[in-house]
Amino acid sequence: SGAGVPALGWRPDRGGLKAAPAPFRAREMLVIGAGWALWLGLANLTLERYAKRYPNSHLARDMHDECDQRLHHYIVPIFTMAVGIVVYVAGCFTNPIDIREWWFGVQQNWALPWATGLGAGHYLQEIITKRCDTLLLLHHVAAIGLCFAVCMATAWTGLLMSWAFVYELGSLLLCLGYVGVAPRLLGHFAAALSSVVGMGFGLHGLLMSRSELNSAVWISIIGLCGLGVGRIQDGVEHIRQLQKRG
Repeated sequence: SGAGVPALGWRPDRGGLKAAPAPFRAREMLVIGAGWALWLGLANLTLERYAKRYPNSHLARDMHDECDQRLHHYIVPIFTMAVGIVVYVAGCFTNPIDIREWWFGVQQNWALPWATGLGAGHYLQEIITKRCDTLLLLHHVAAIGLCFAVCMATAWTGLLMSWAFVYELGSLLLCLGYVGVAPRLLGHFAAALSSVVGMGFGLHGLLMSRSELNSAVWISIIGLCGLGVGRIQDGVEHIRQLQKRG
């Protein structure tokens, strides 16, 4: 995304490793996020309209997930997580990367604004297209803020992206478990385990990194740790409930 966009006032160095300034990354993420919010929002509204028009269709099937969600509610989140995972992996293989500098520092990587823009756009359209209670609204707003923080980080960009990547893997399996593609028990186990692995990345960074961390990095660390703790608690509770049911 943007191998040098004159309108935004920055061009990458010839080696391709020097990161764009944080304001440029934020503006780029905003443009990408707005585009994703539009398309994902239209997809959500289309699916919602179809399910209401055909209440006996497969898309209107109740998922029995304690949130009164229908199958169509999972389509856009599953698509978003799958695309985010592909973007992360593609970014790792298509950018010239100095592993340590990428992990603990900050390097030019097209996947960063695309992944954070995708996440922010997804949660923005969820706020606009769906009725959210106060807790869910706060979660979505915090998630958008976290996307901004990761994009504005002056260190740990590779680590933070990888941390979010393993969370997304767990969340994808969790959603696939709810729609019946994977065992539901496996989904909750994956969500909990991926949270432990992600927070392990954070602990590794705190112990091994000598990089100076700006406020955006600390916001990202706190946000991802808080999210991880909640995911572990939720996963363990659901695993116990499923095991009791036999």
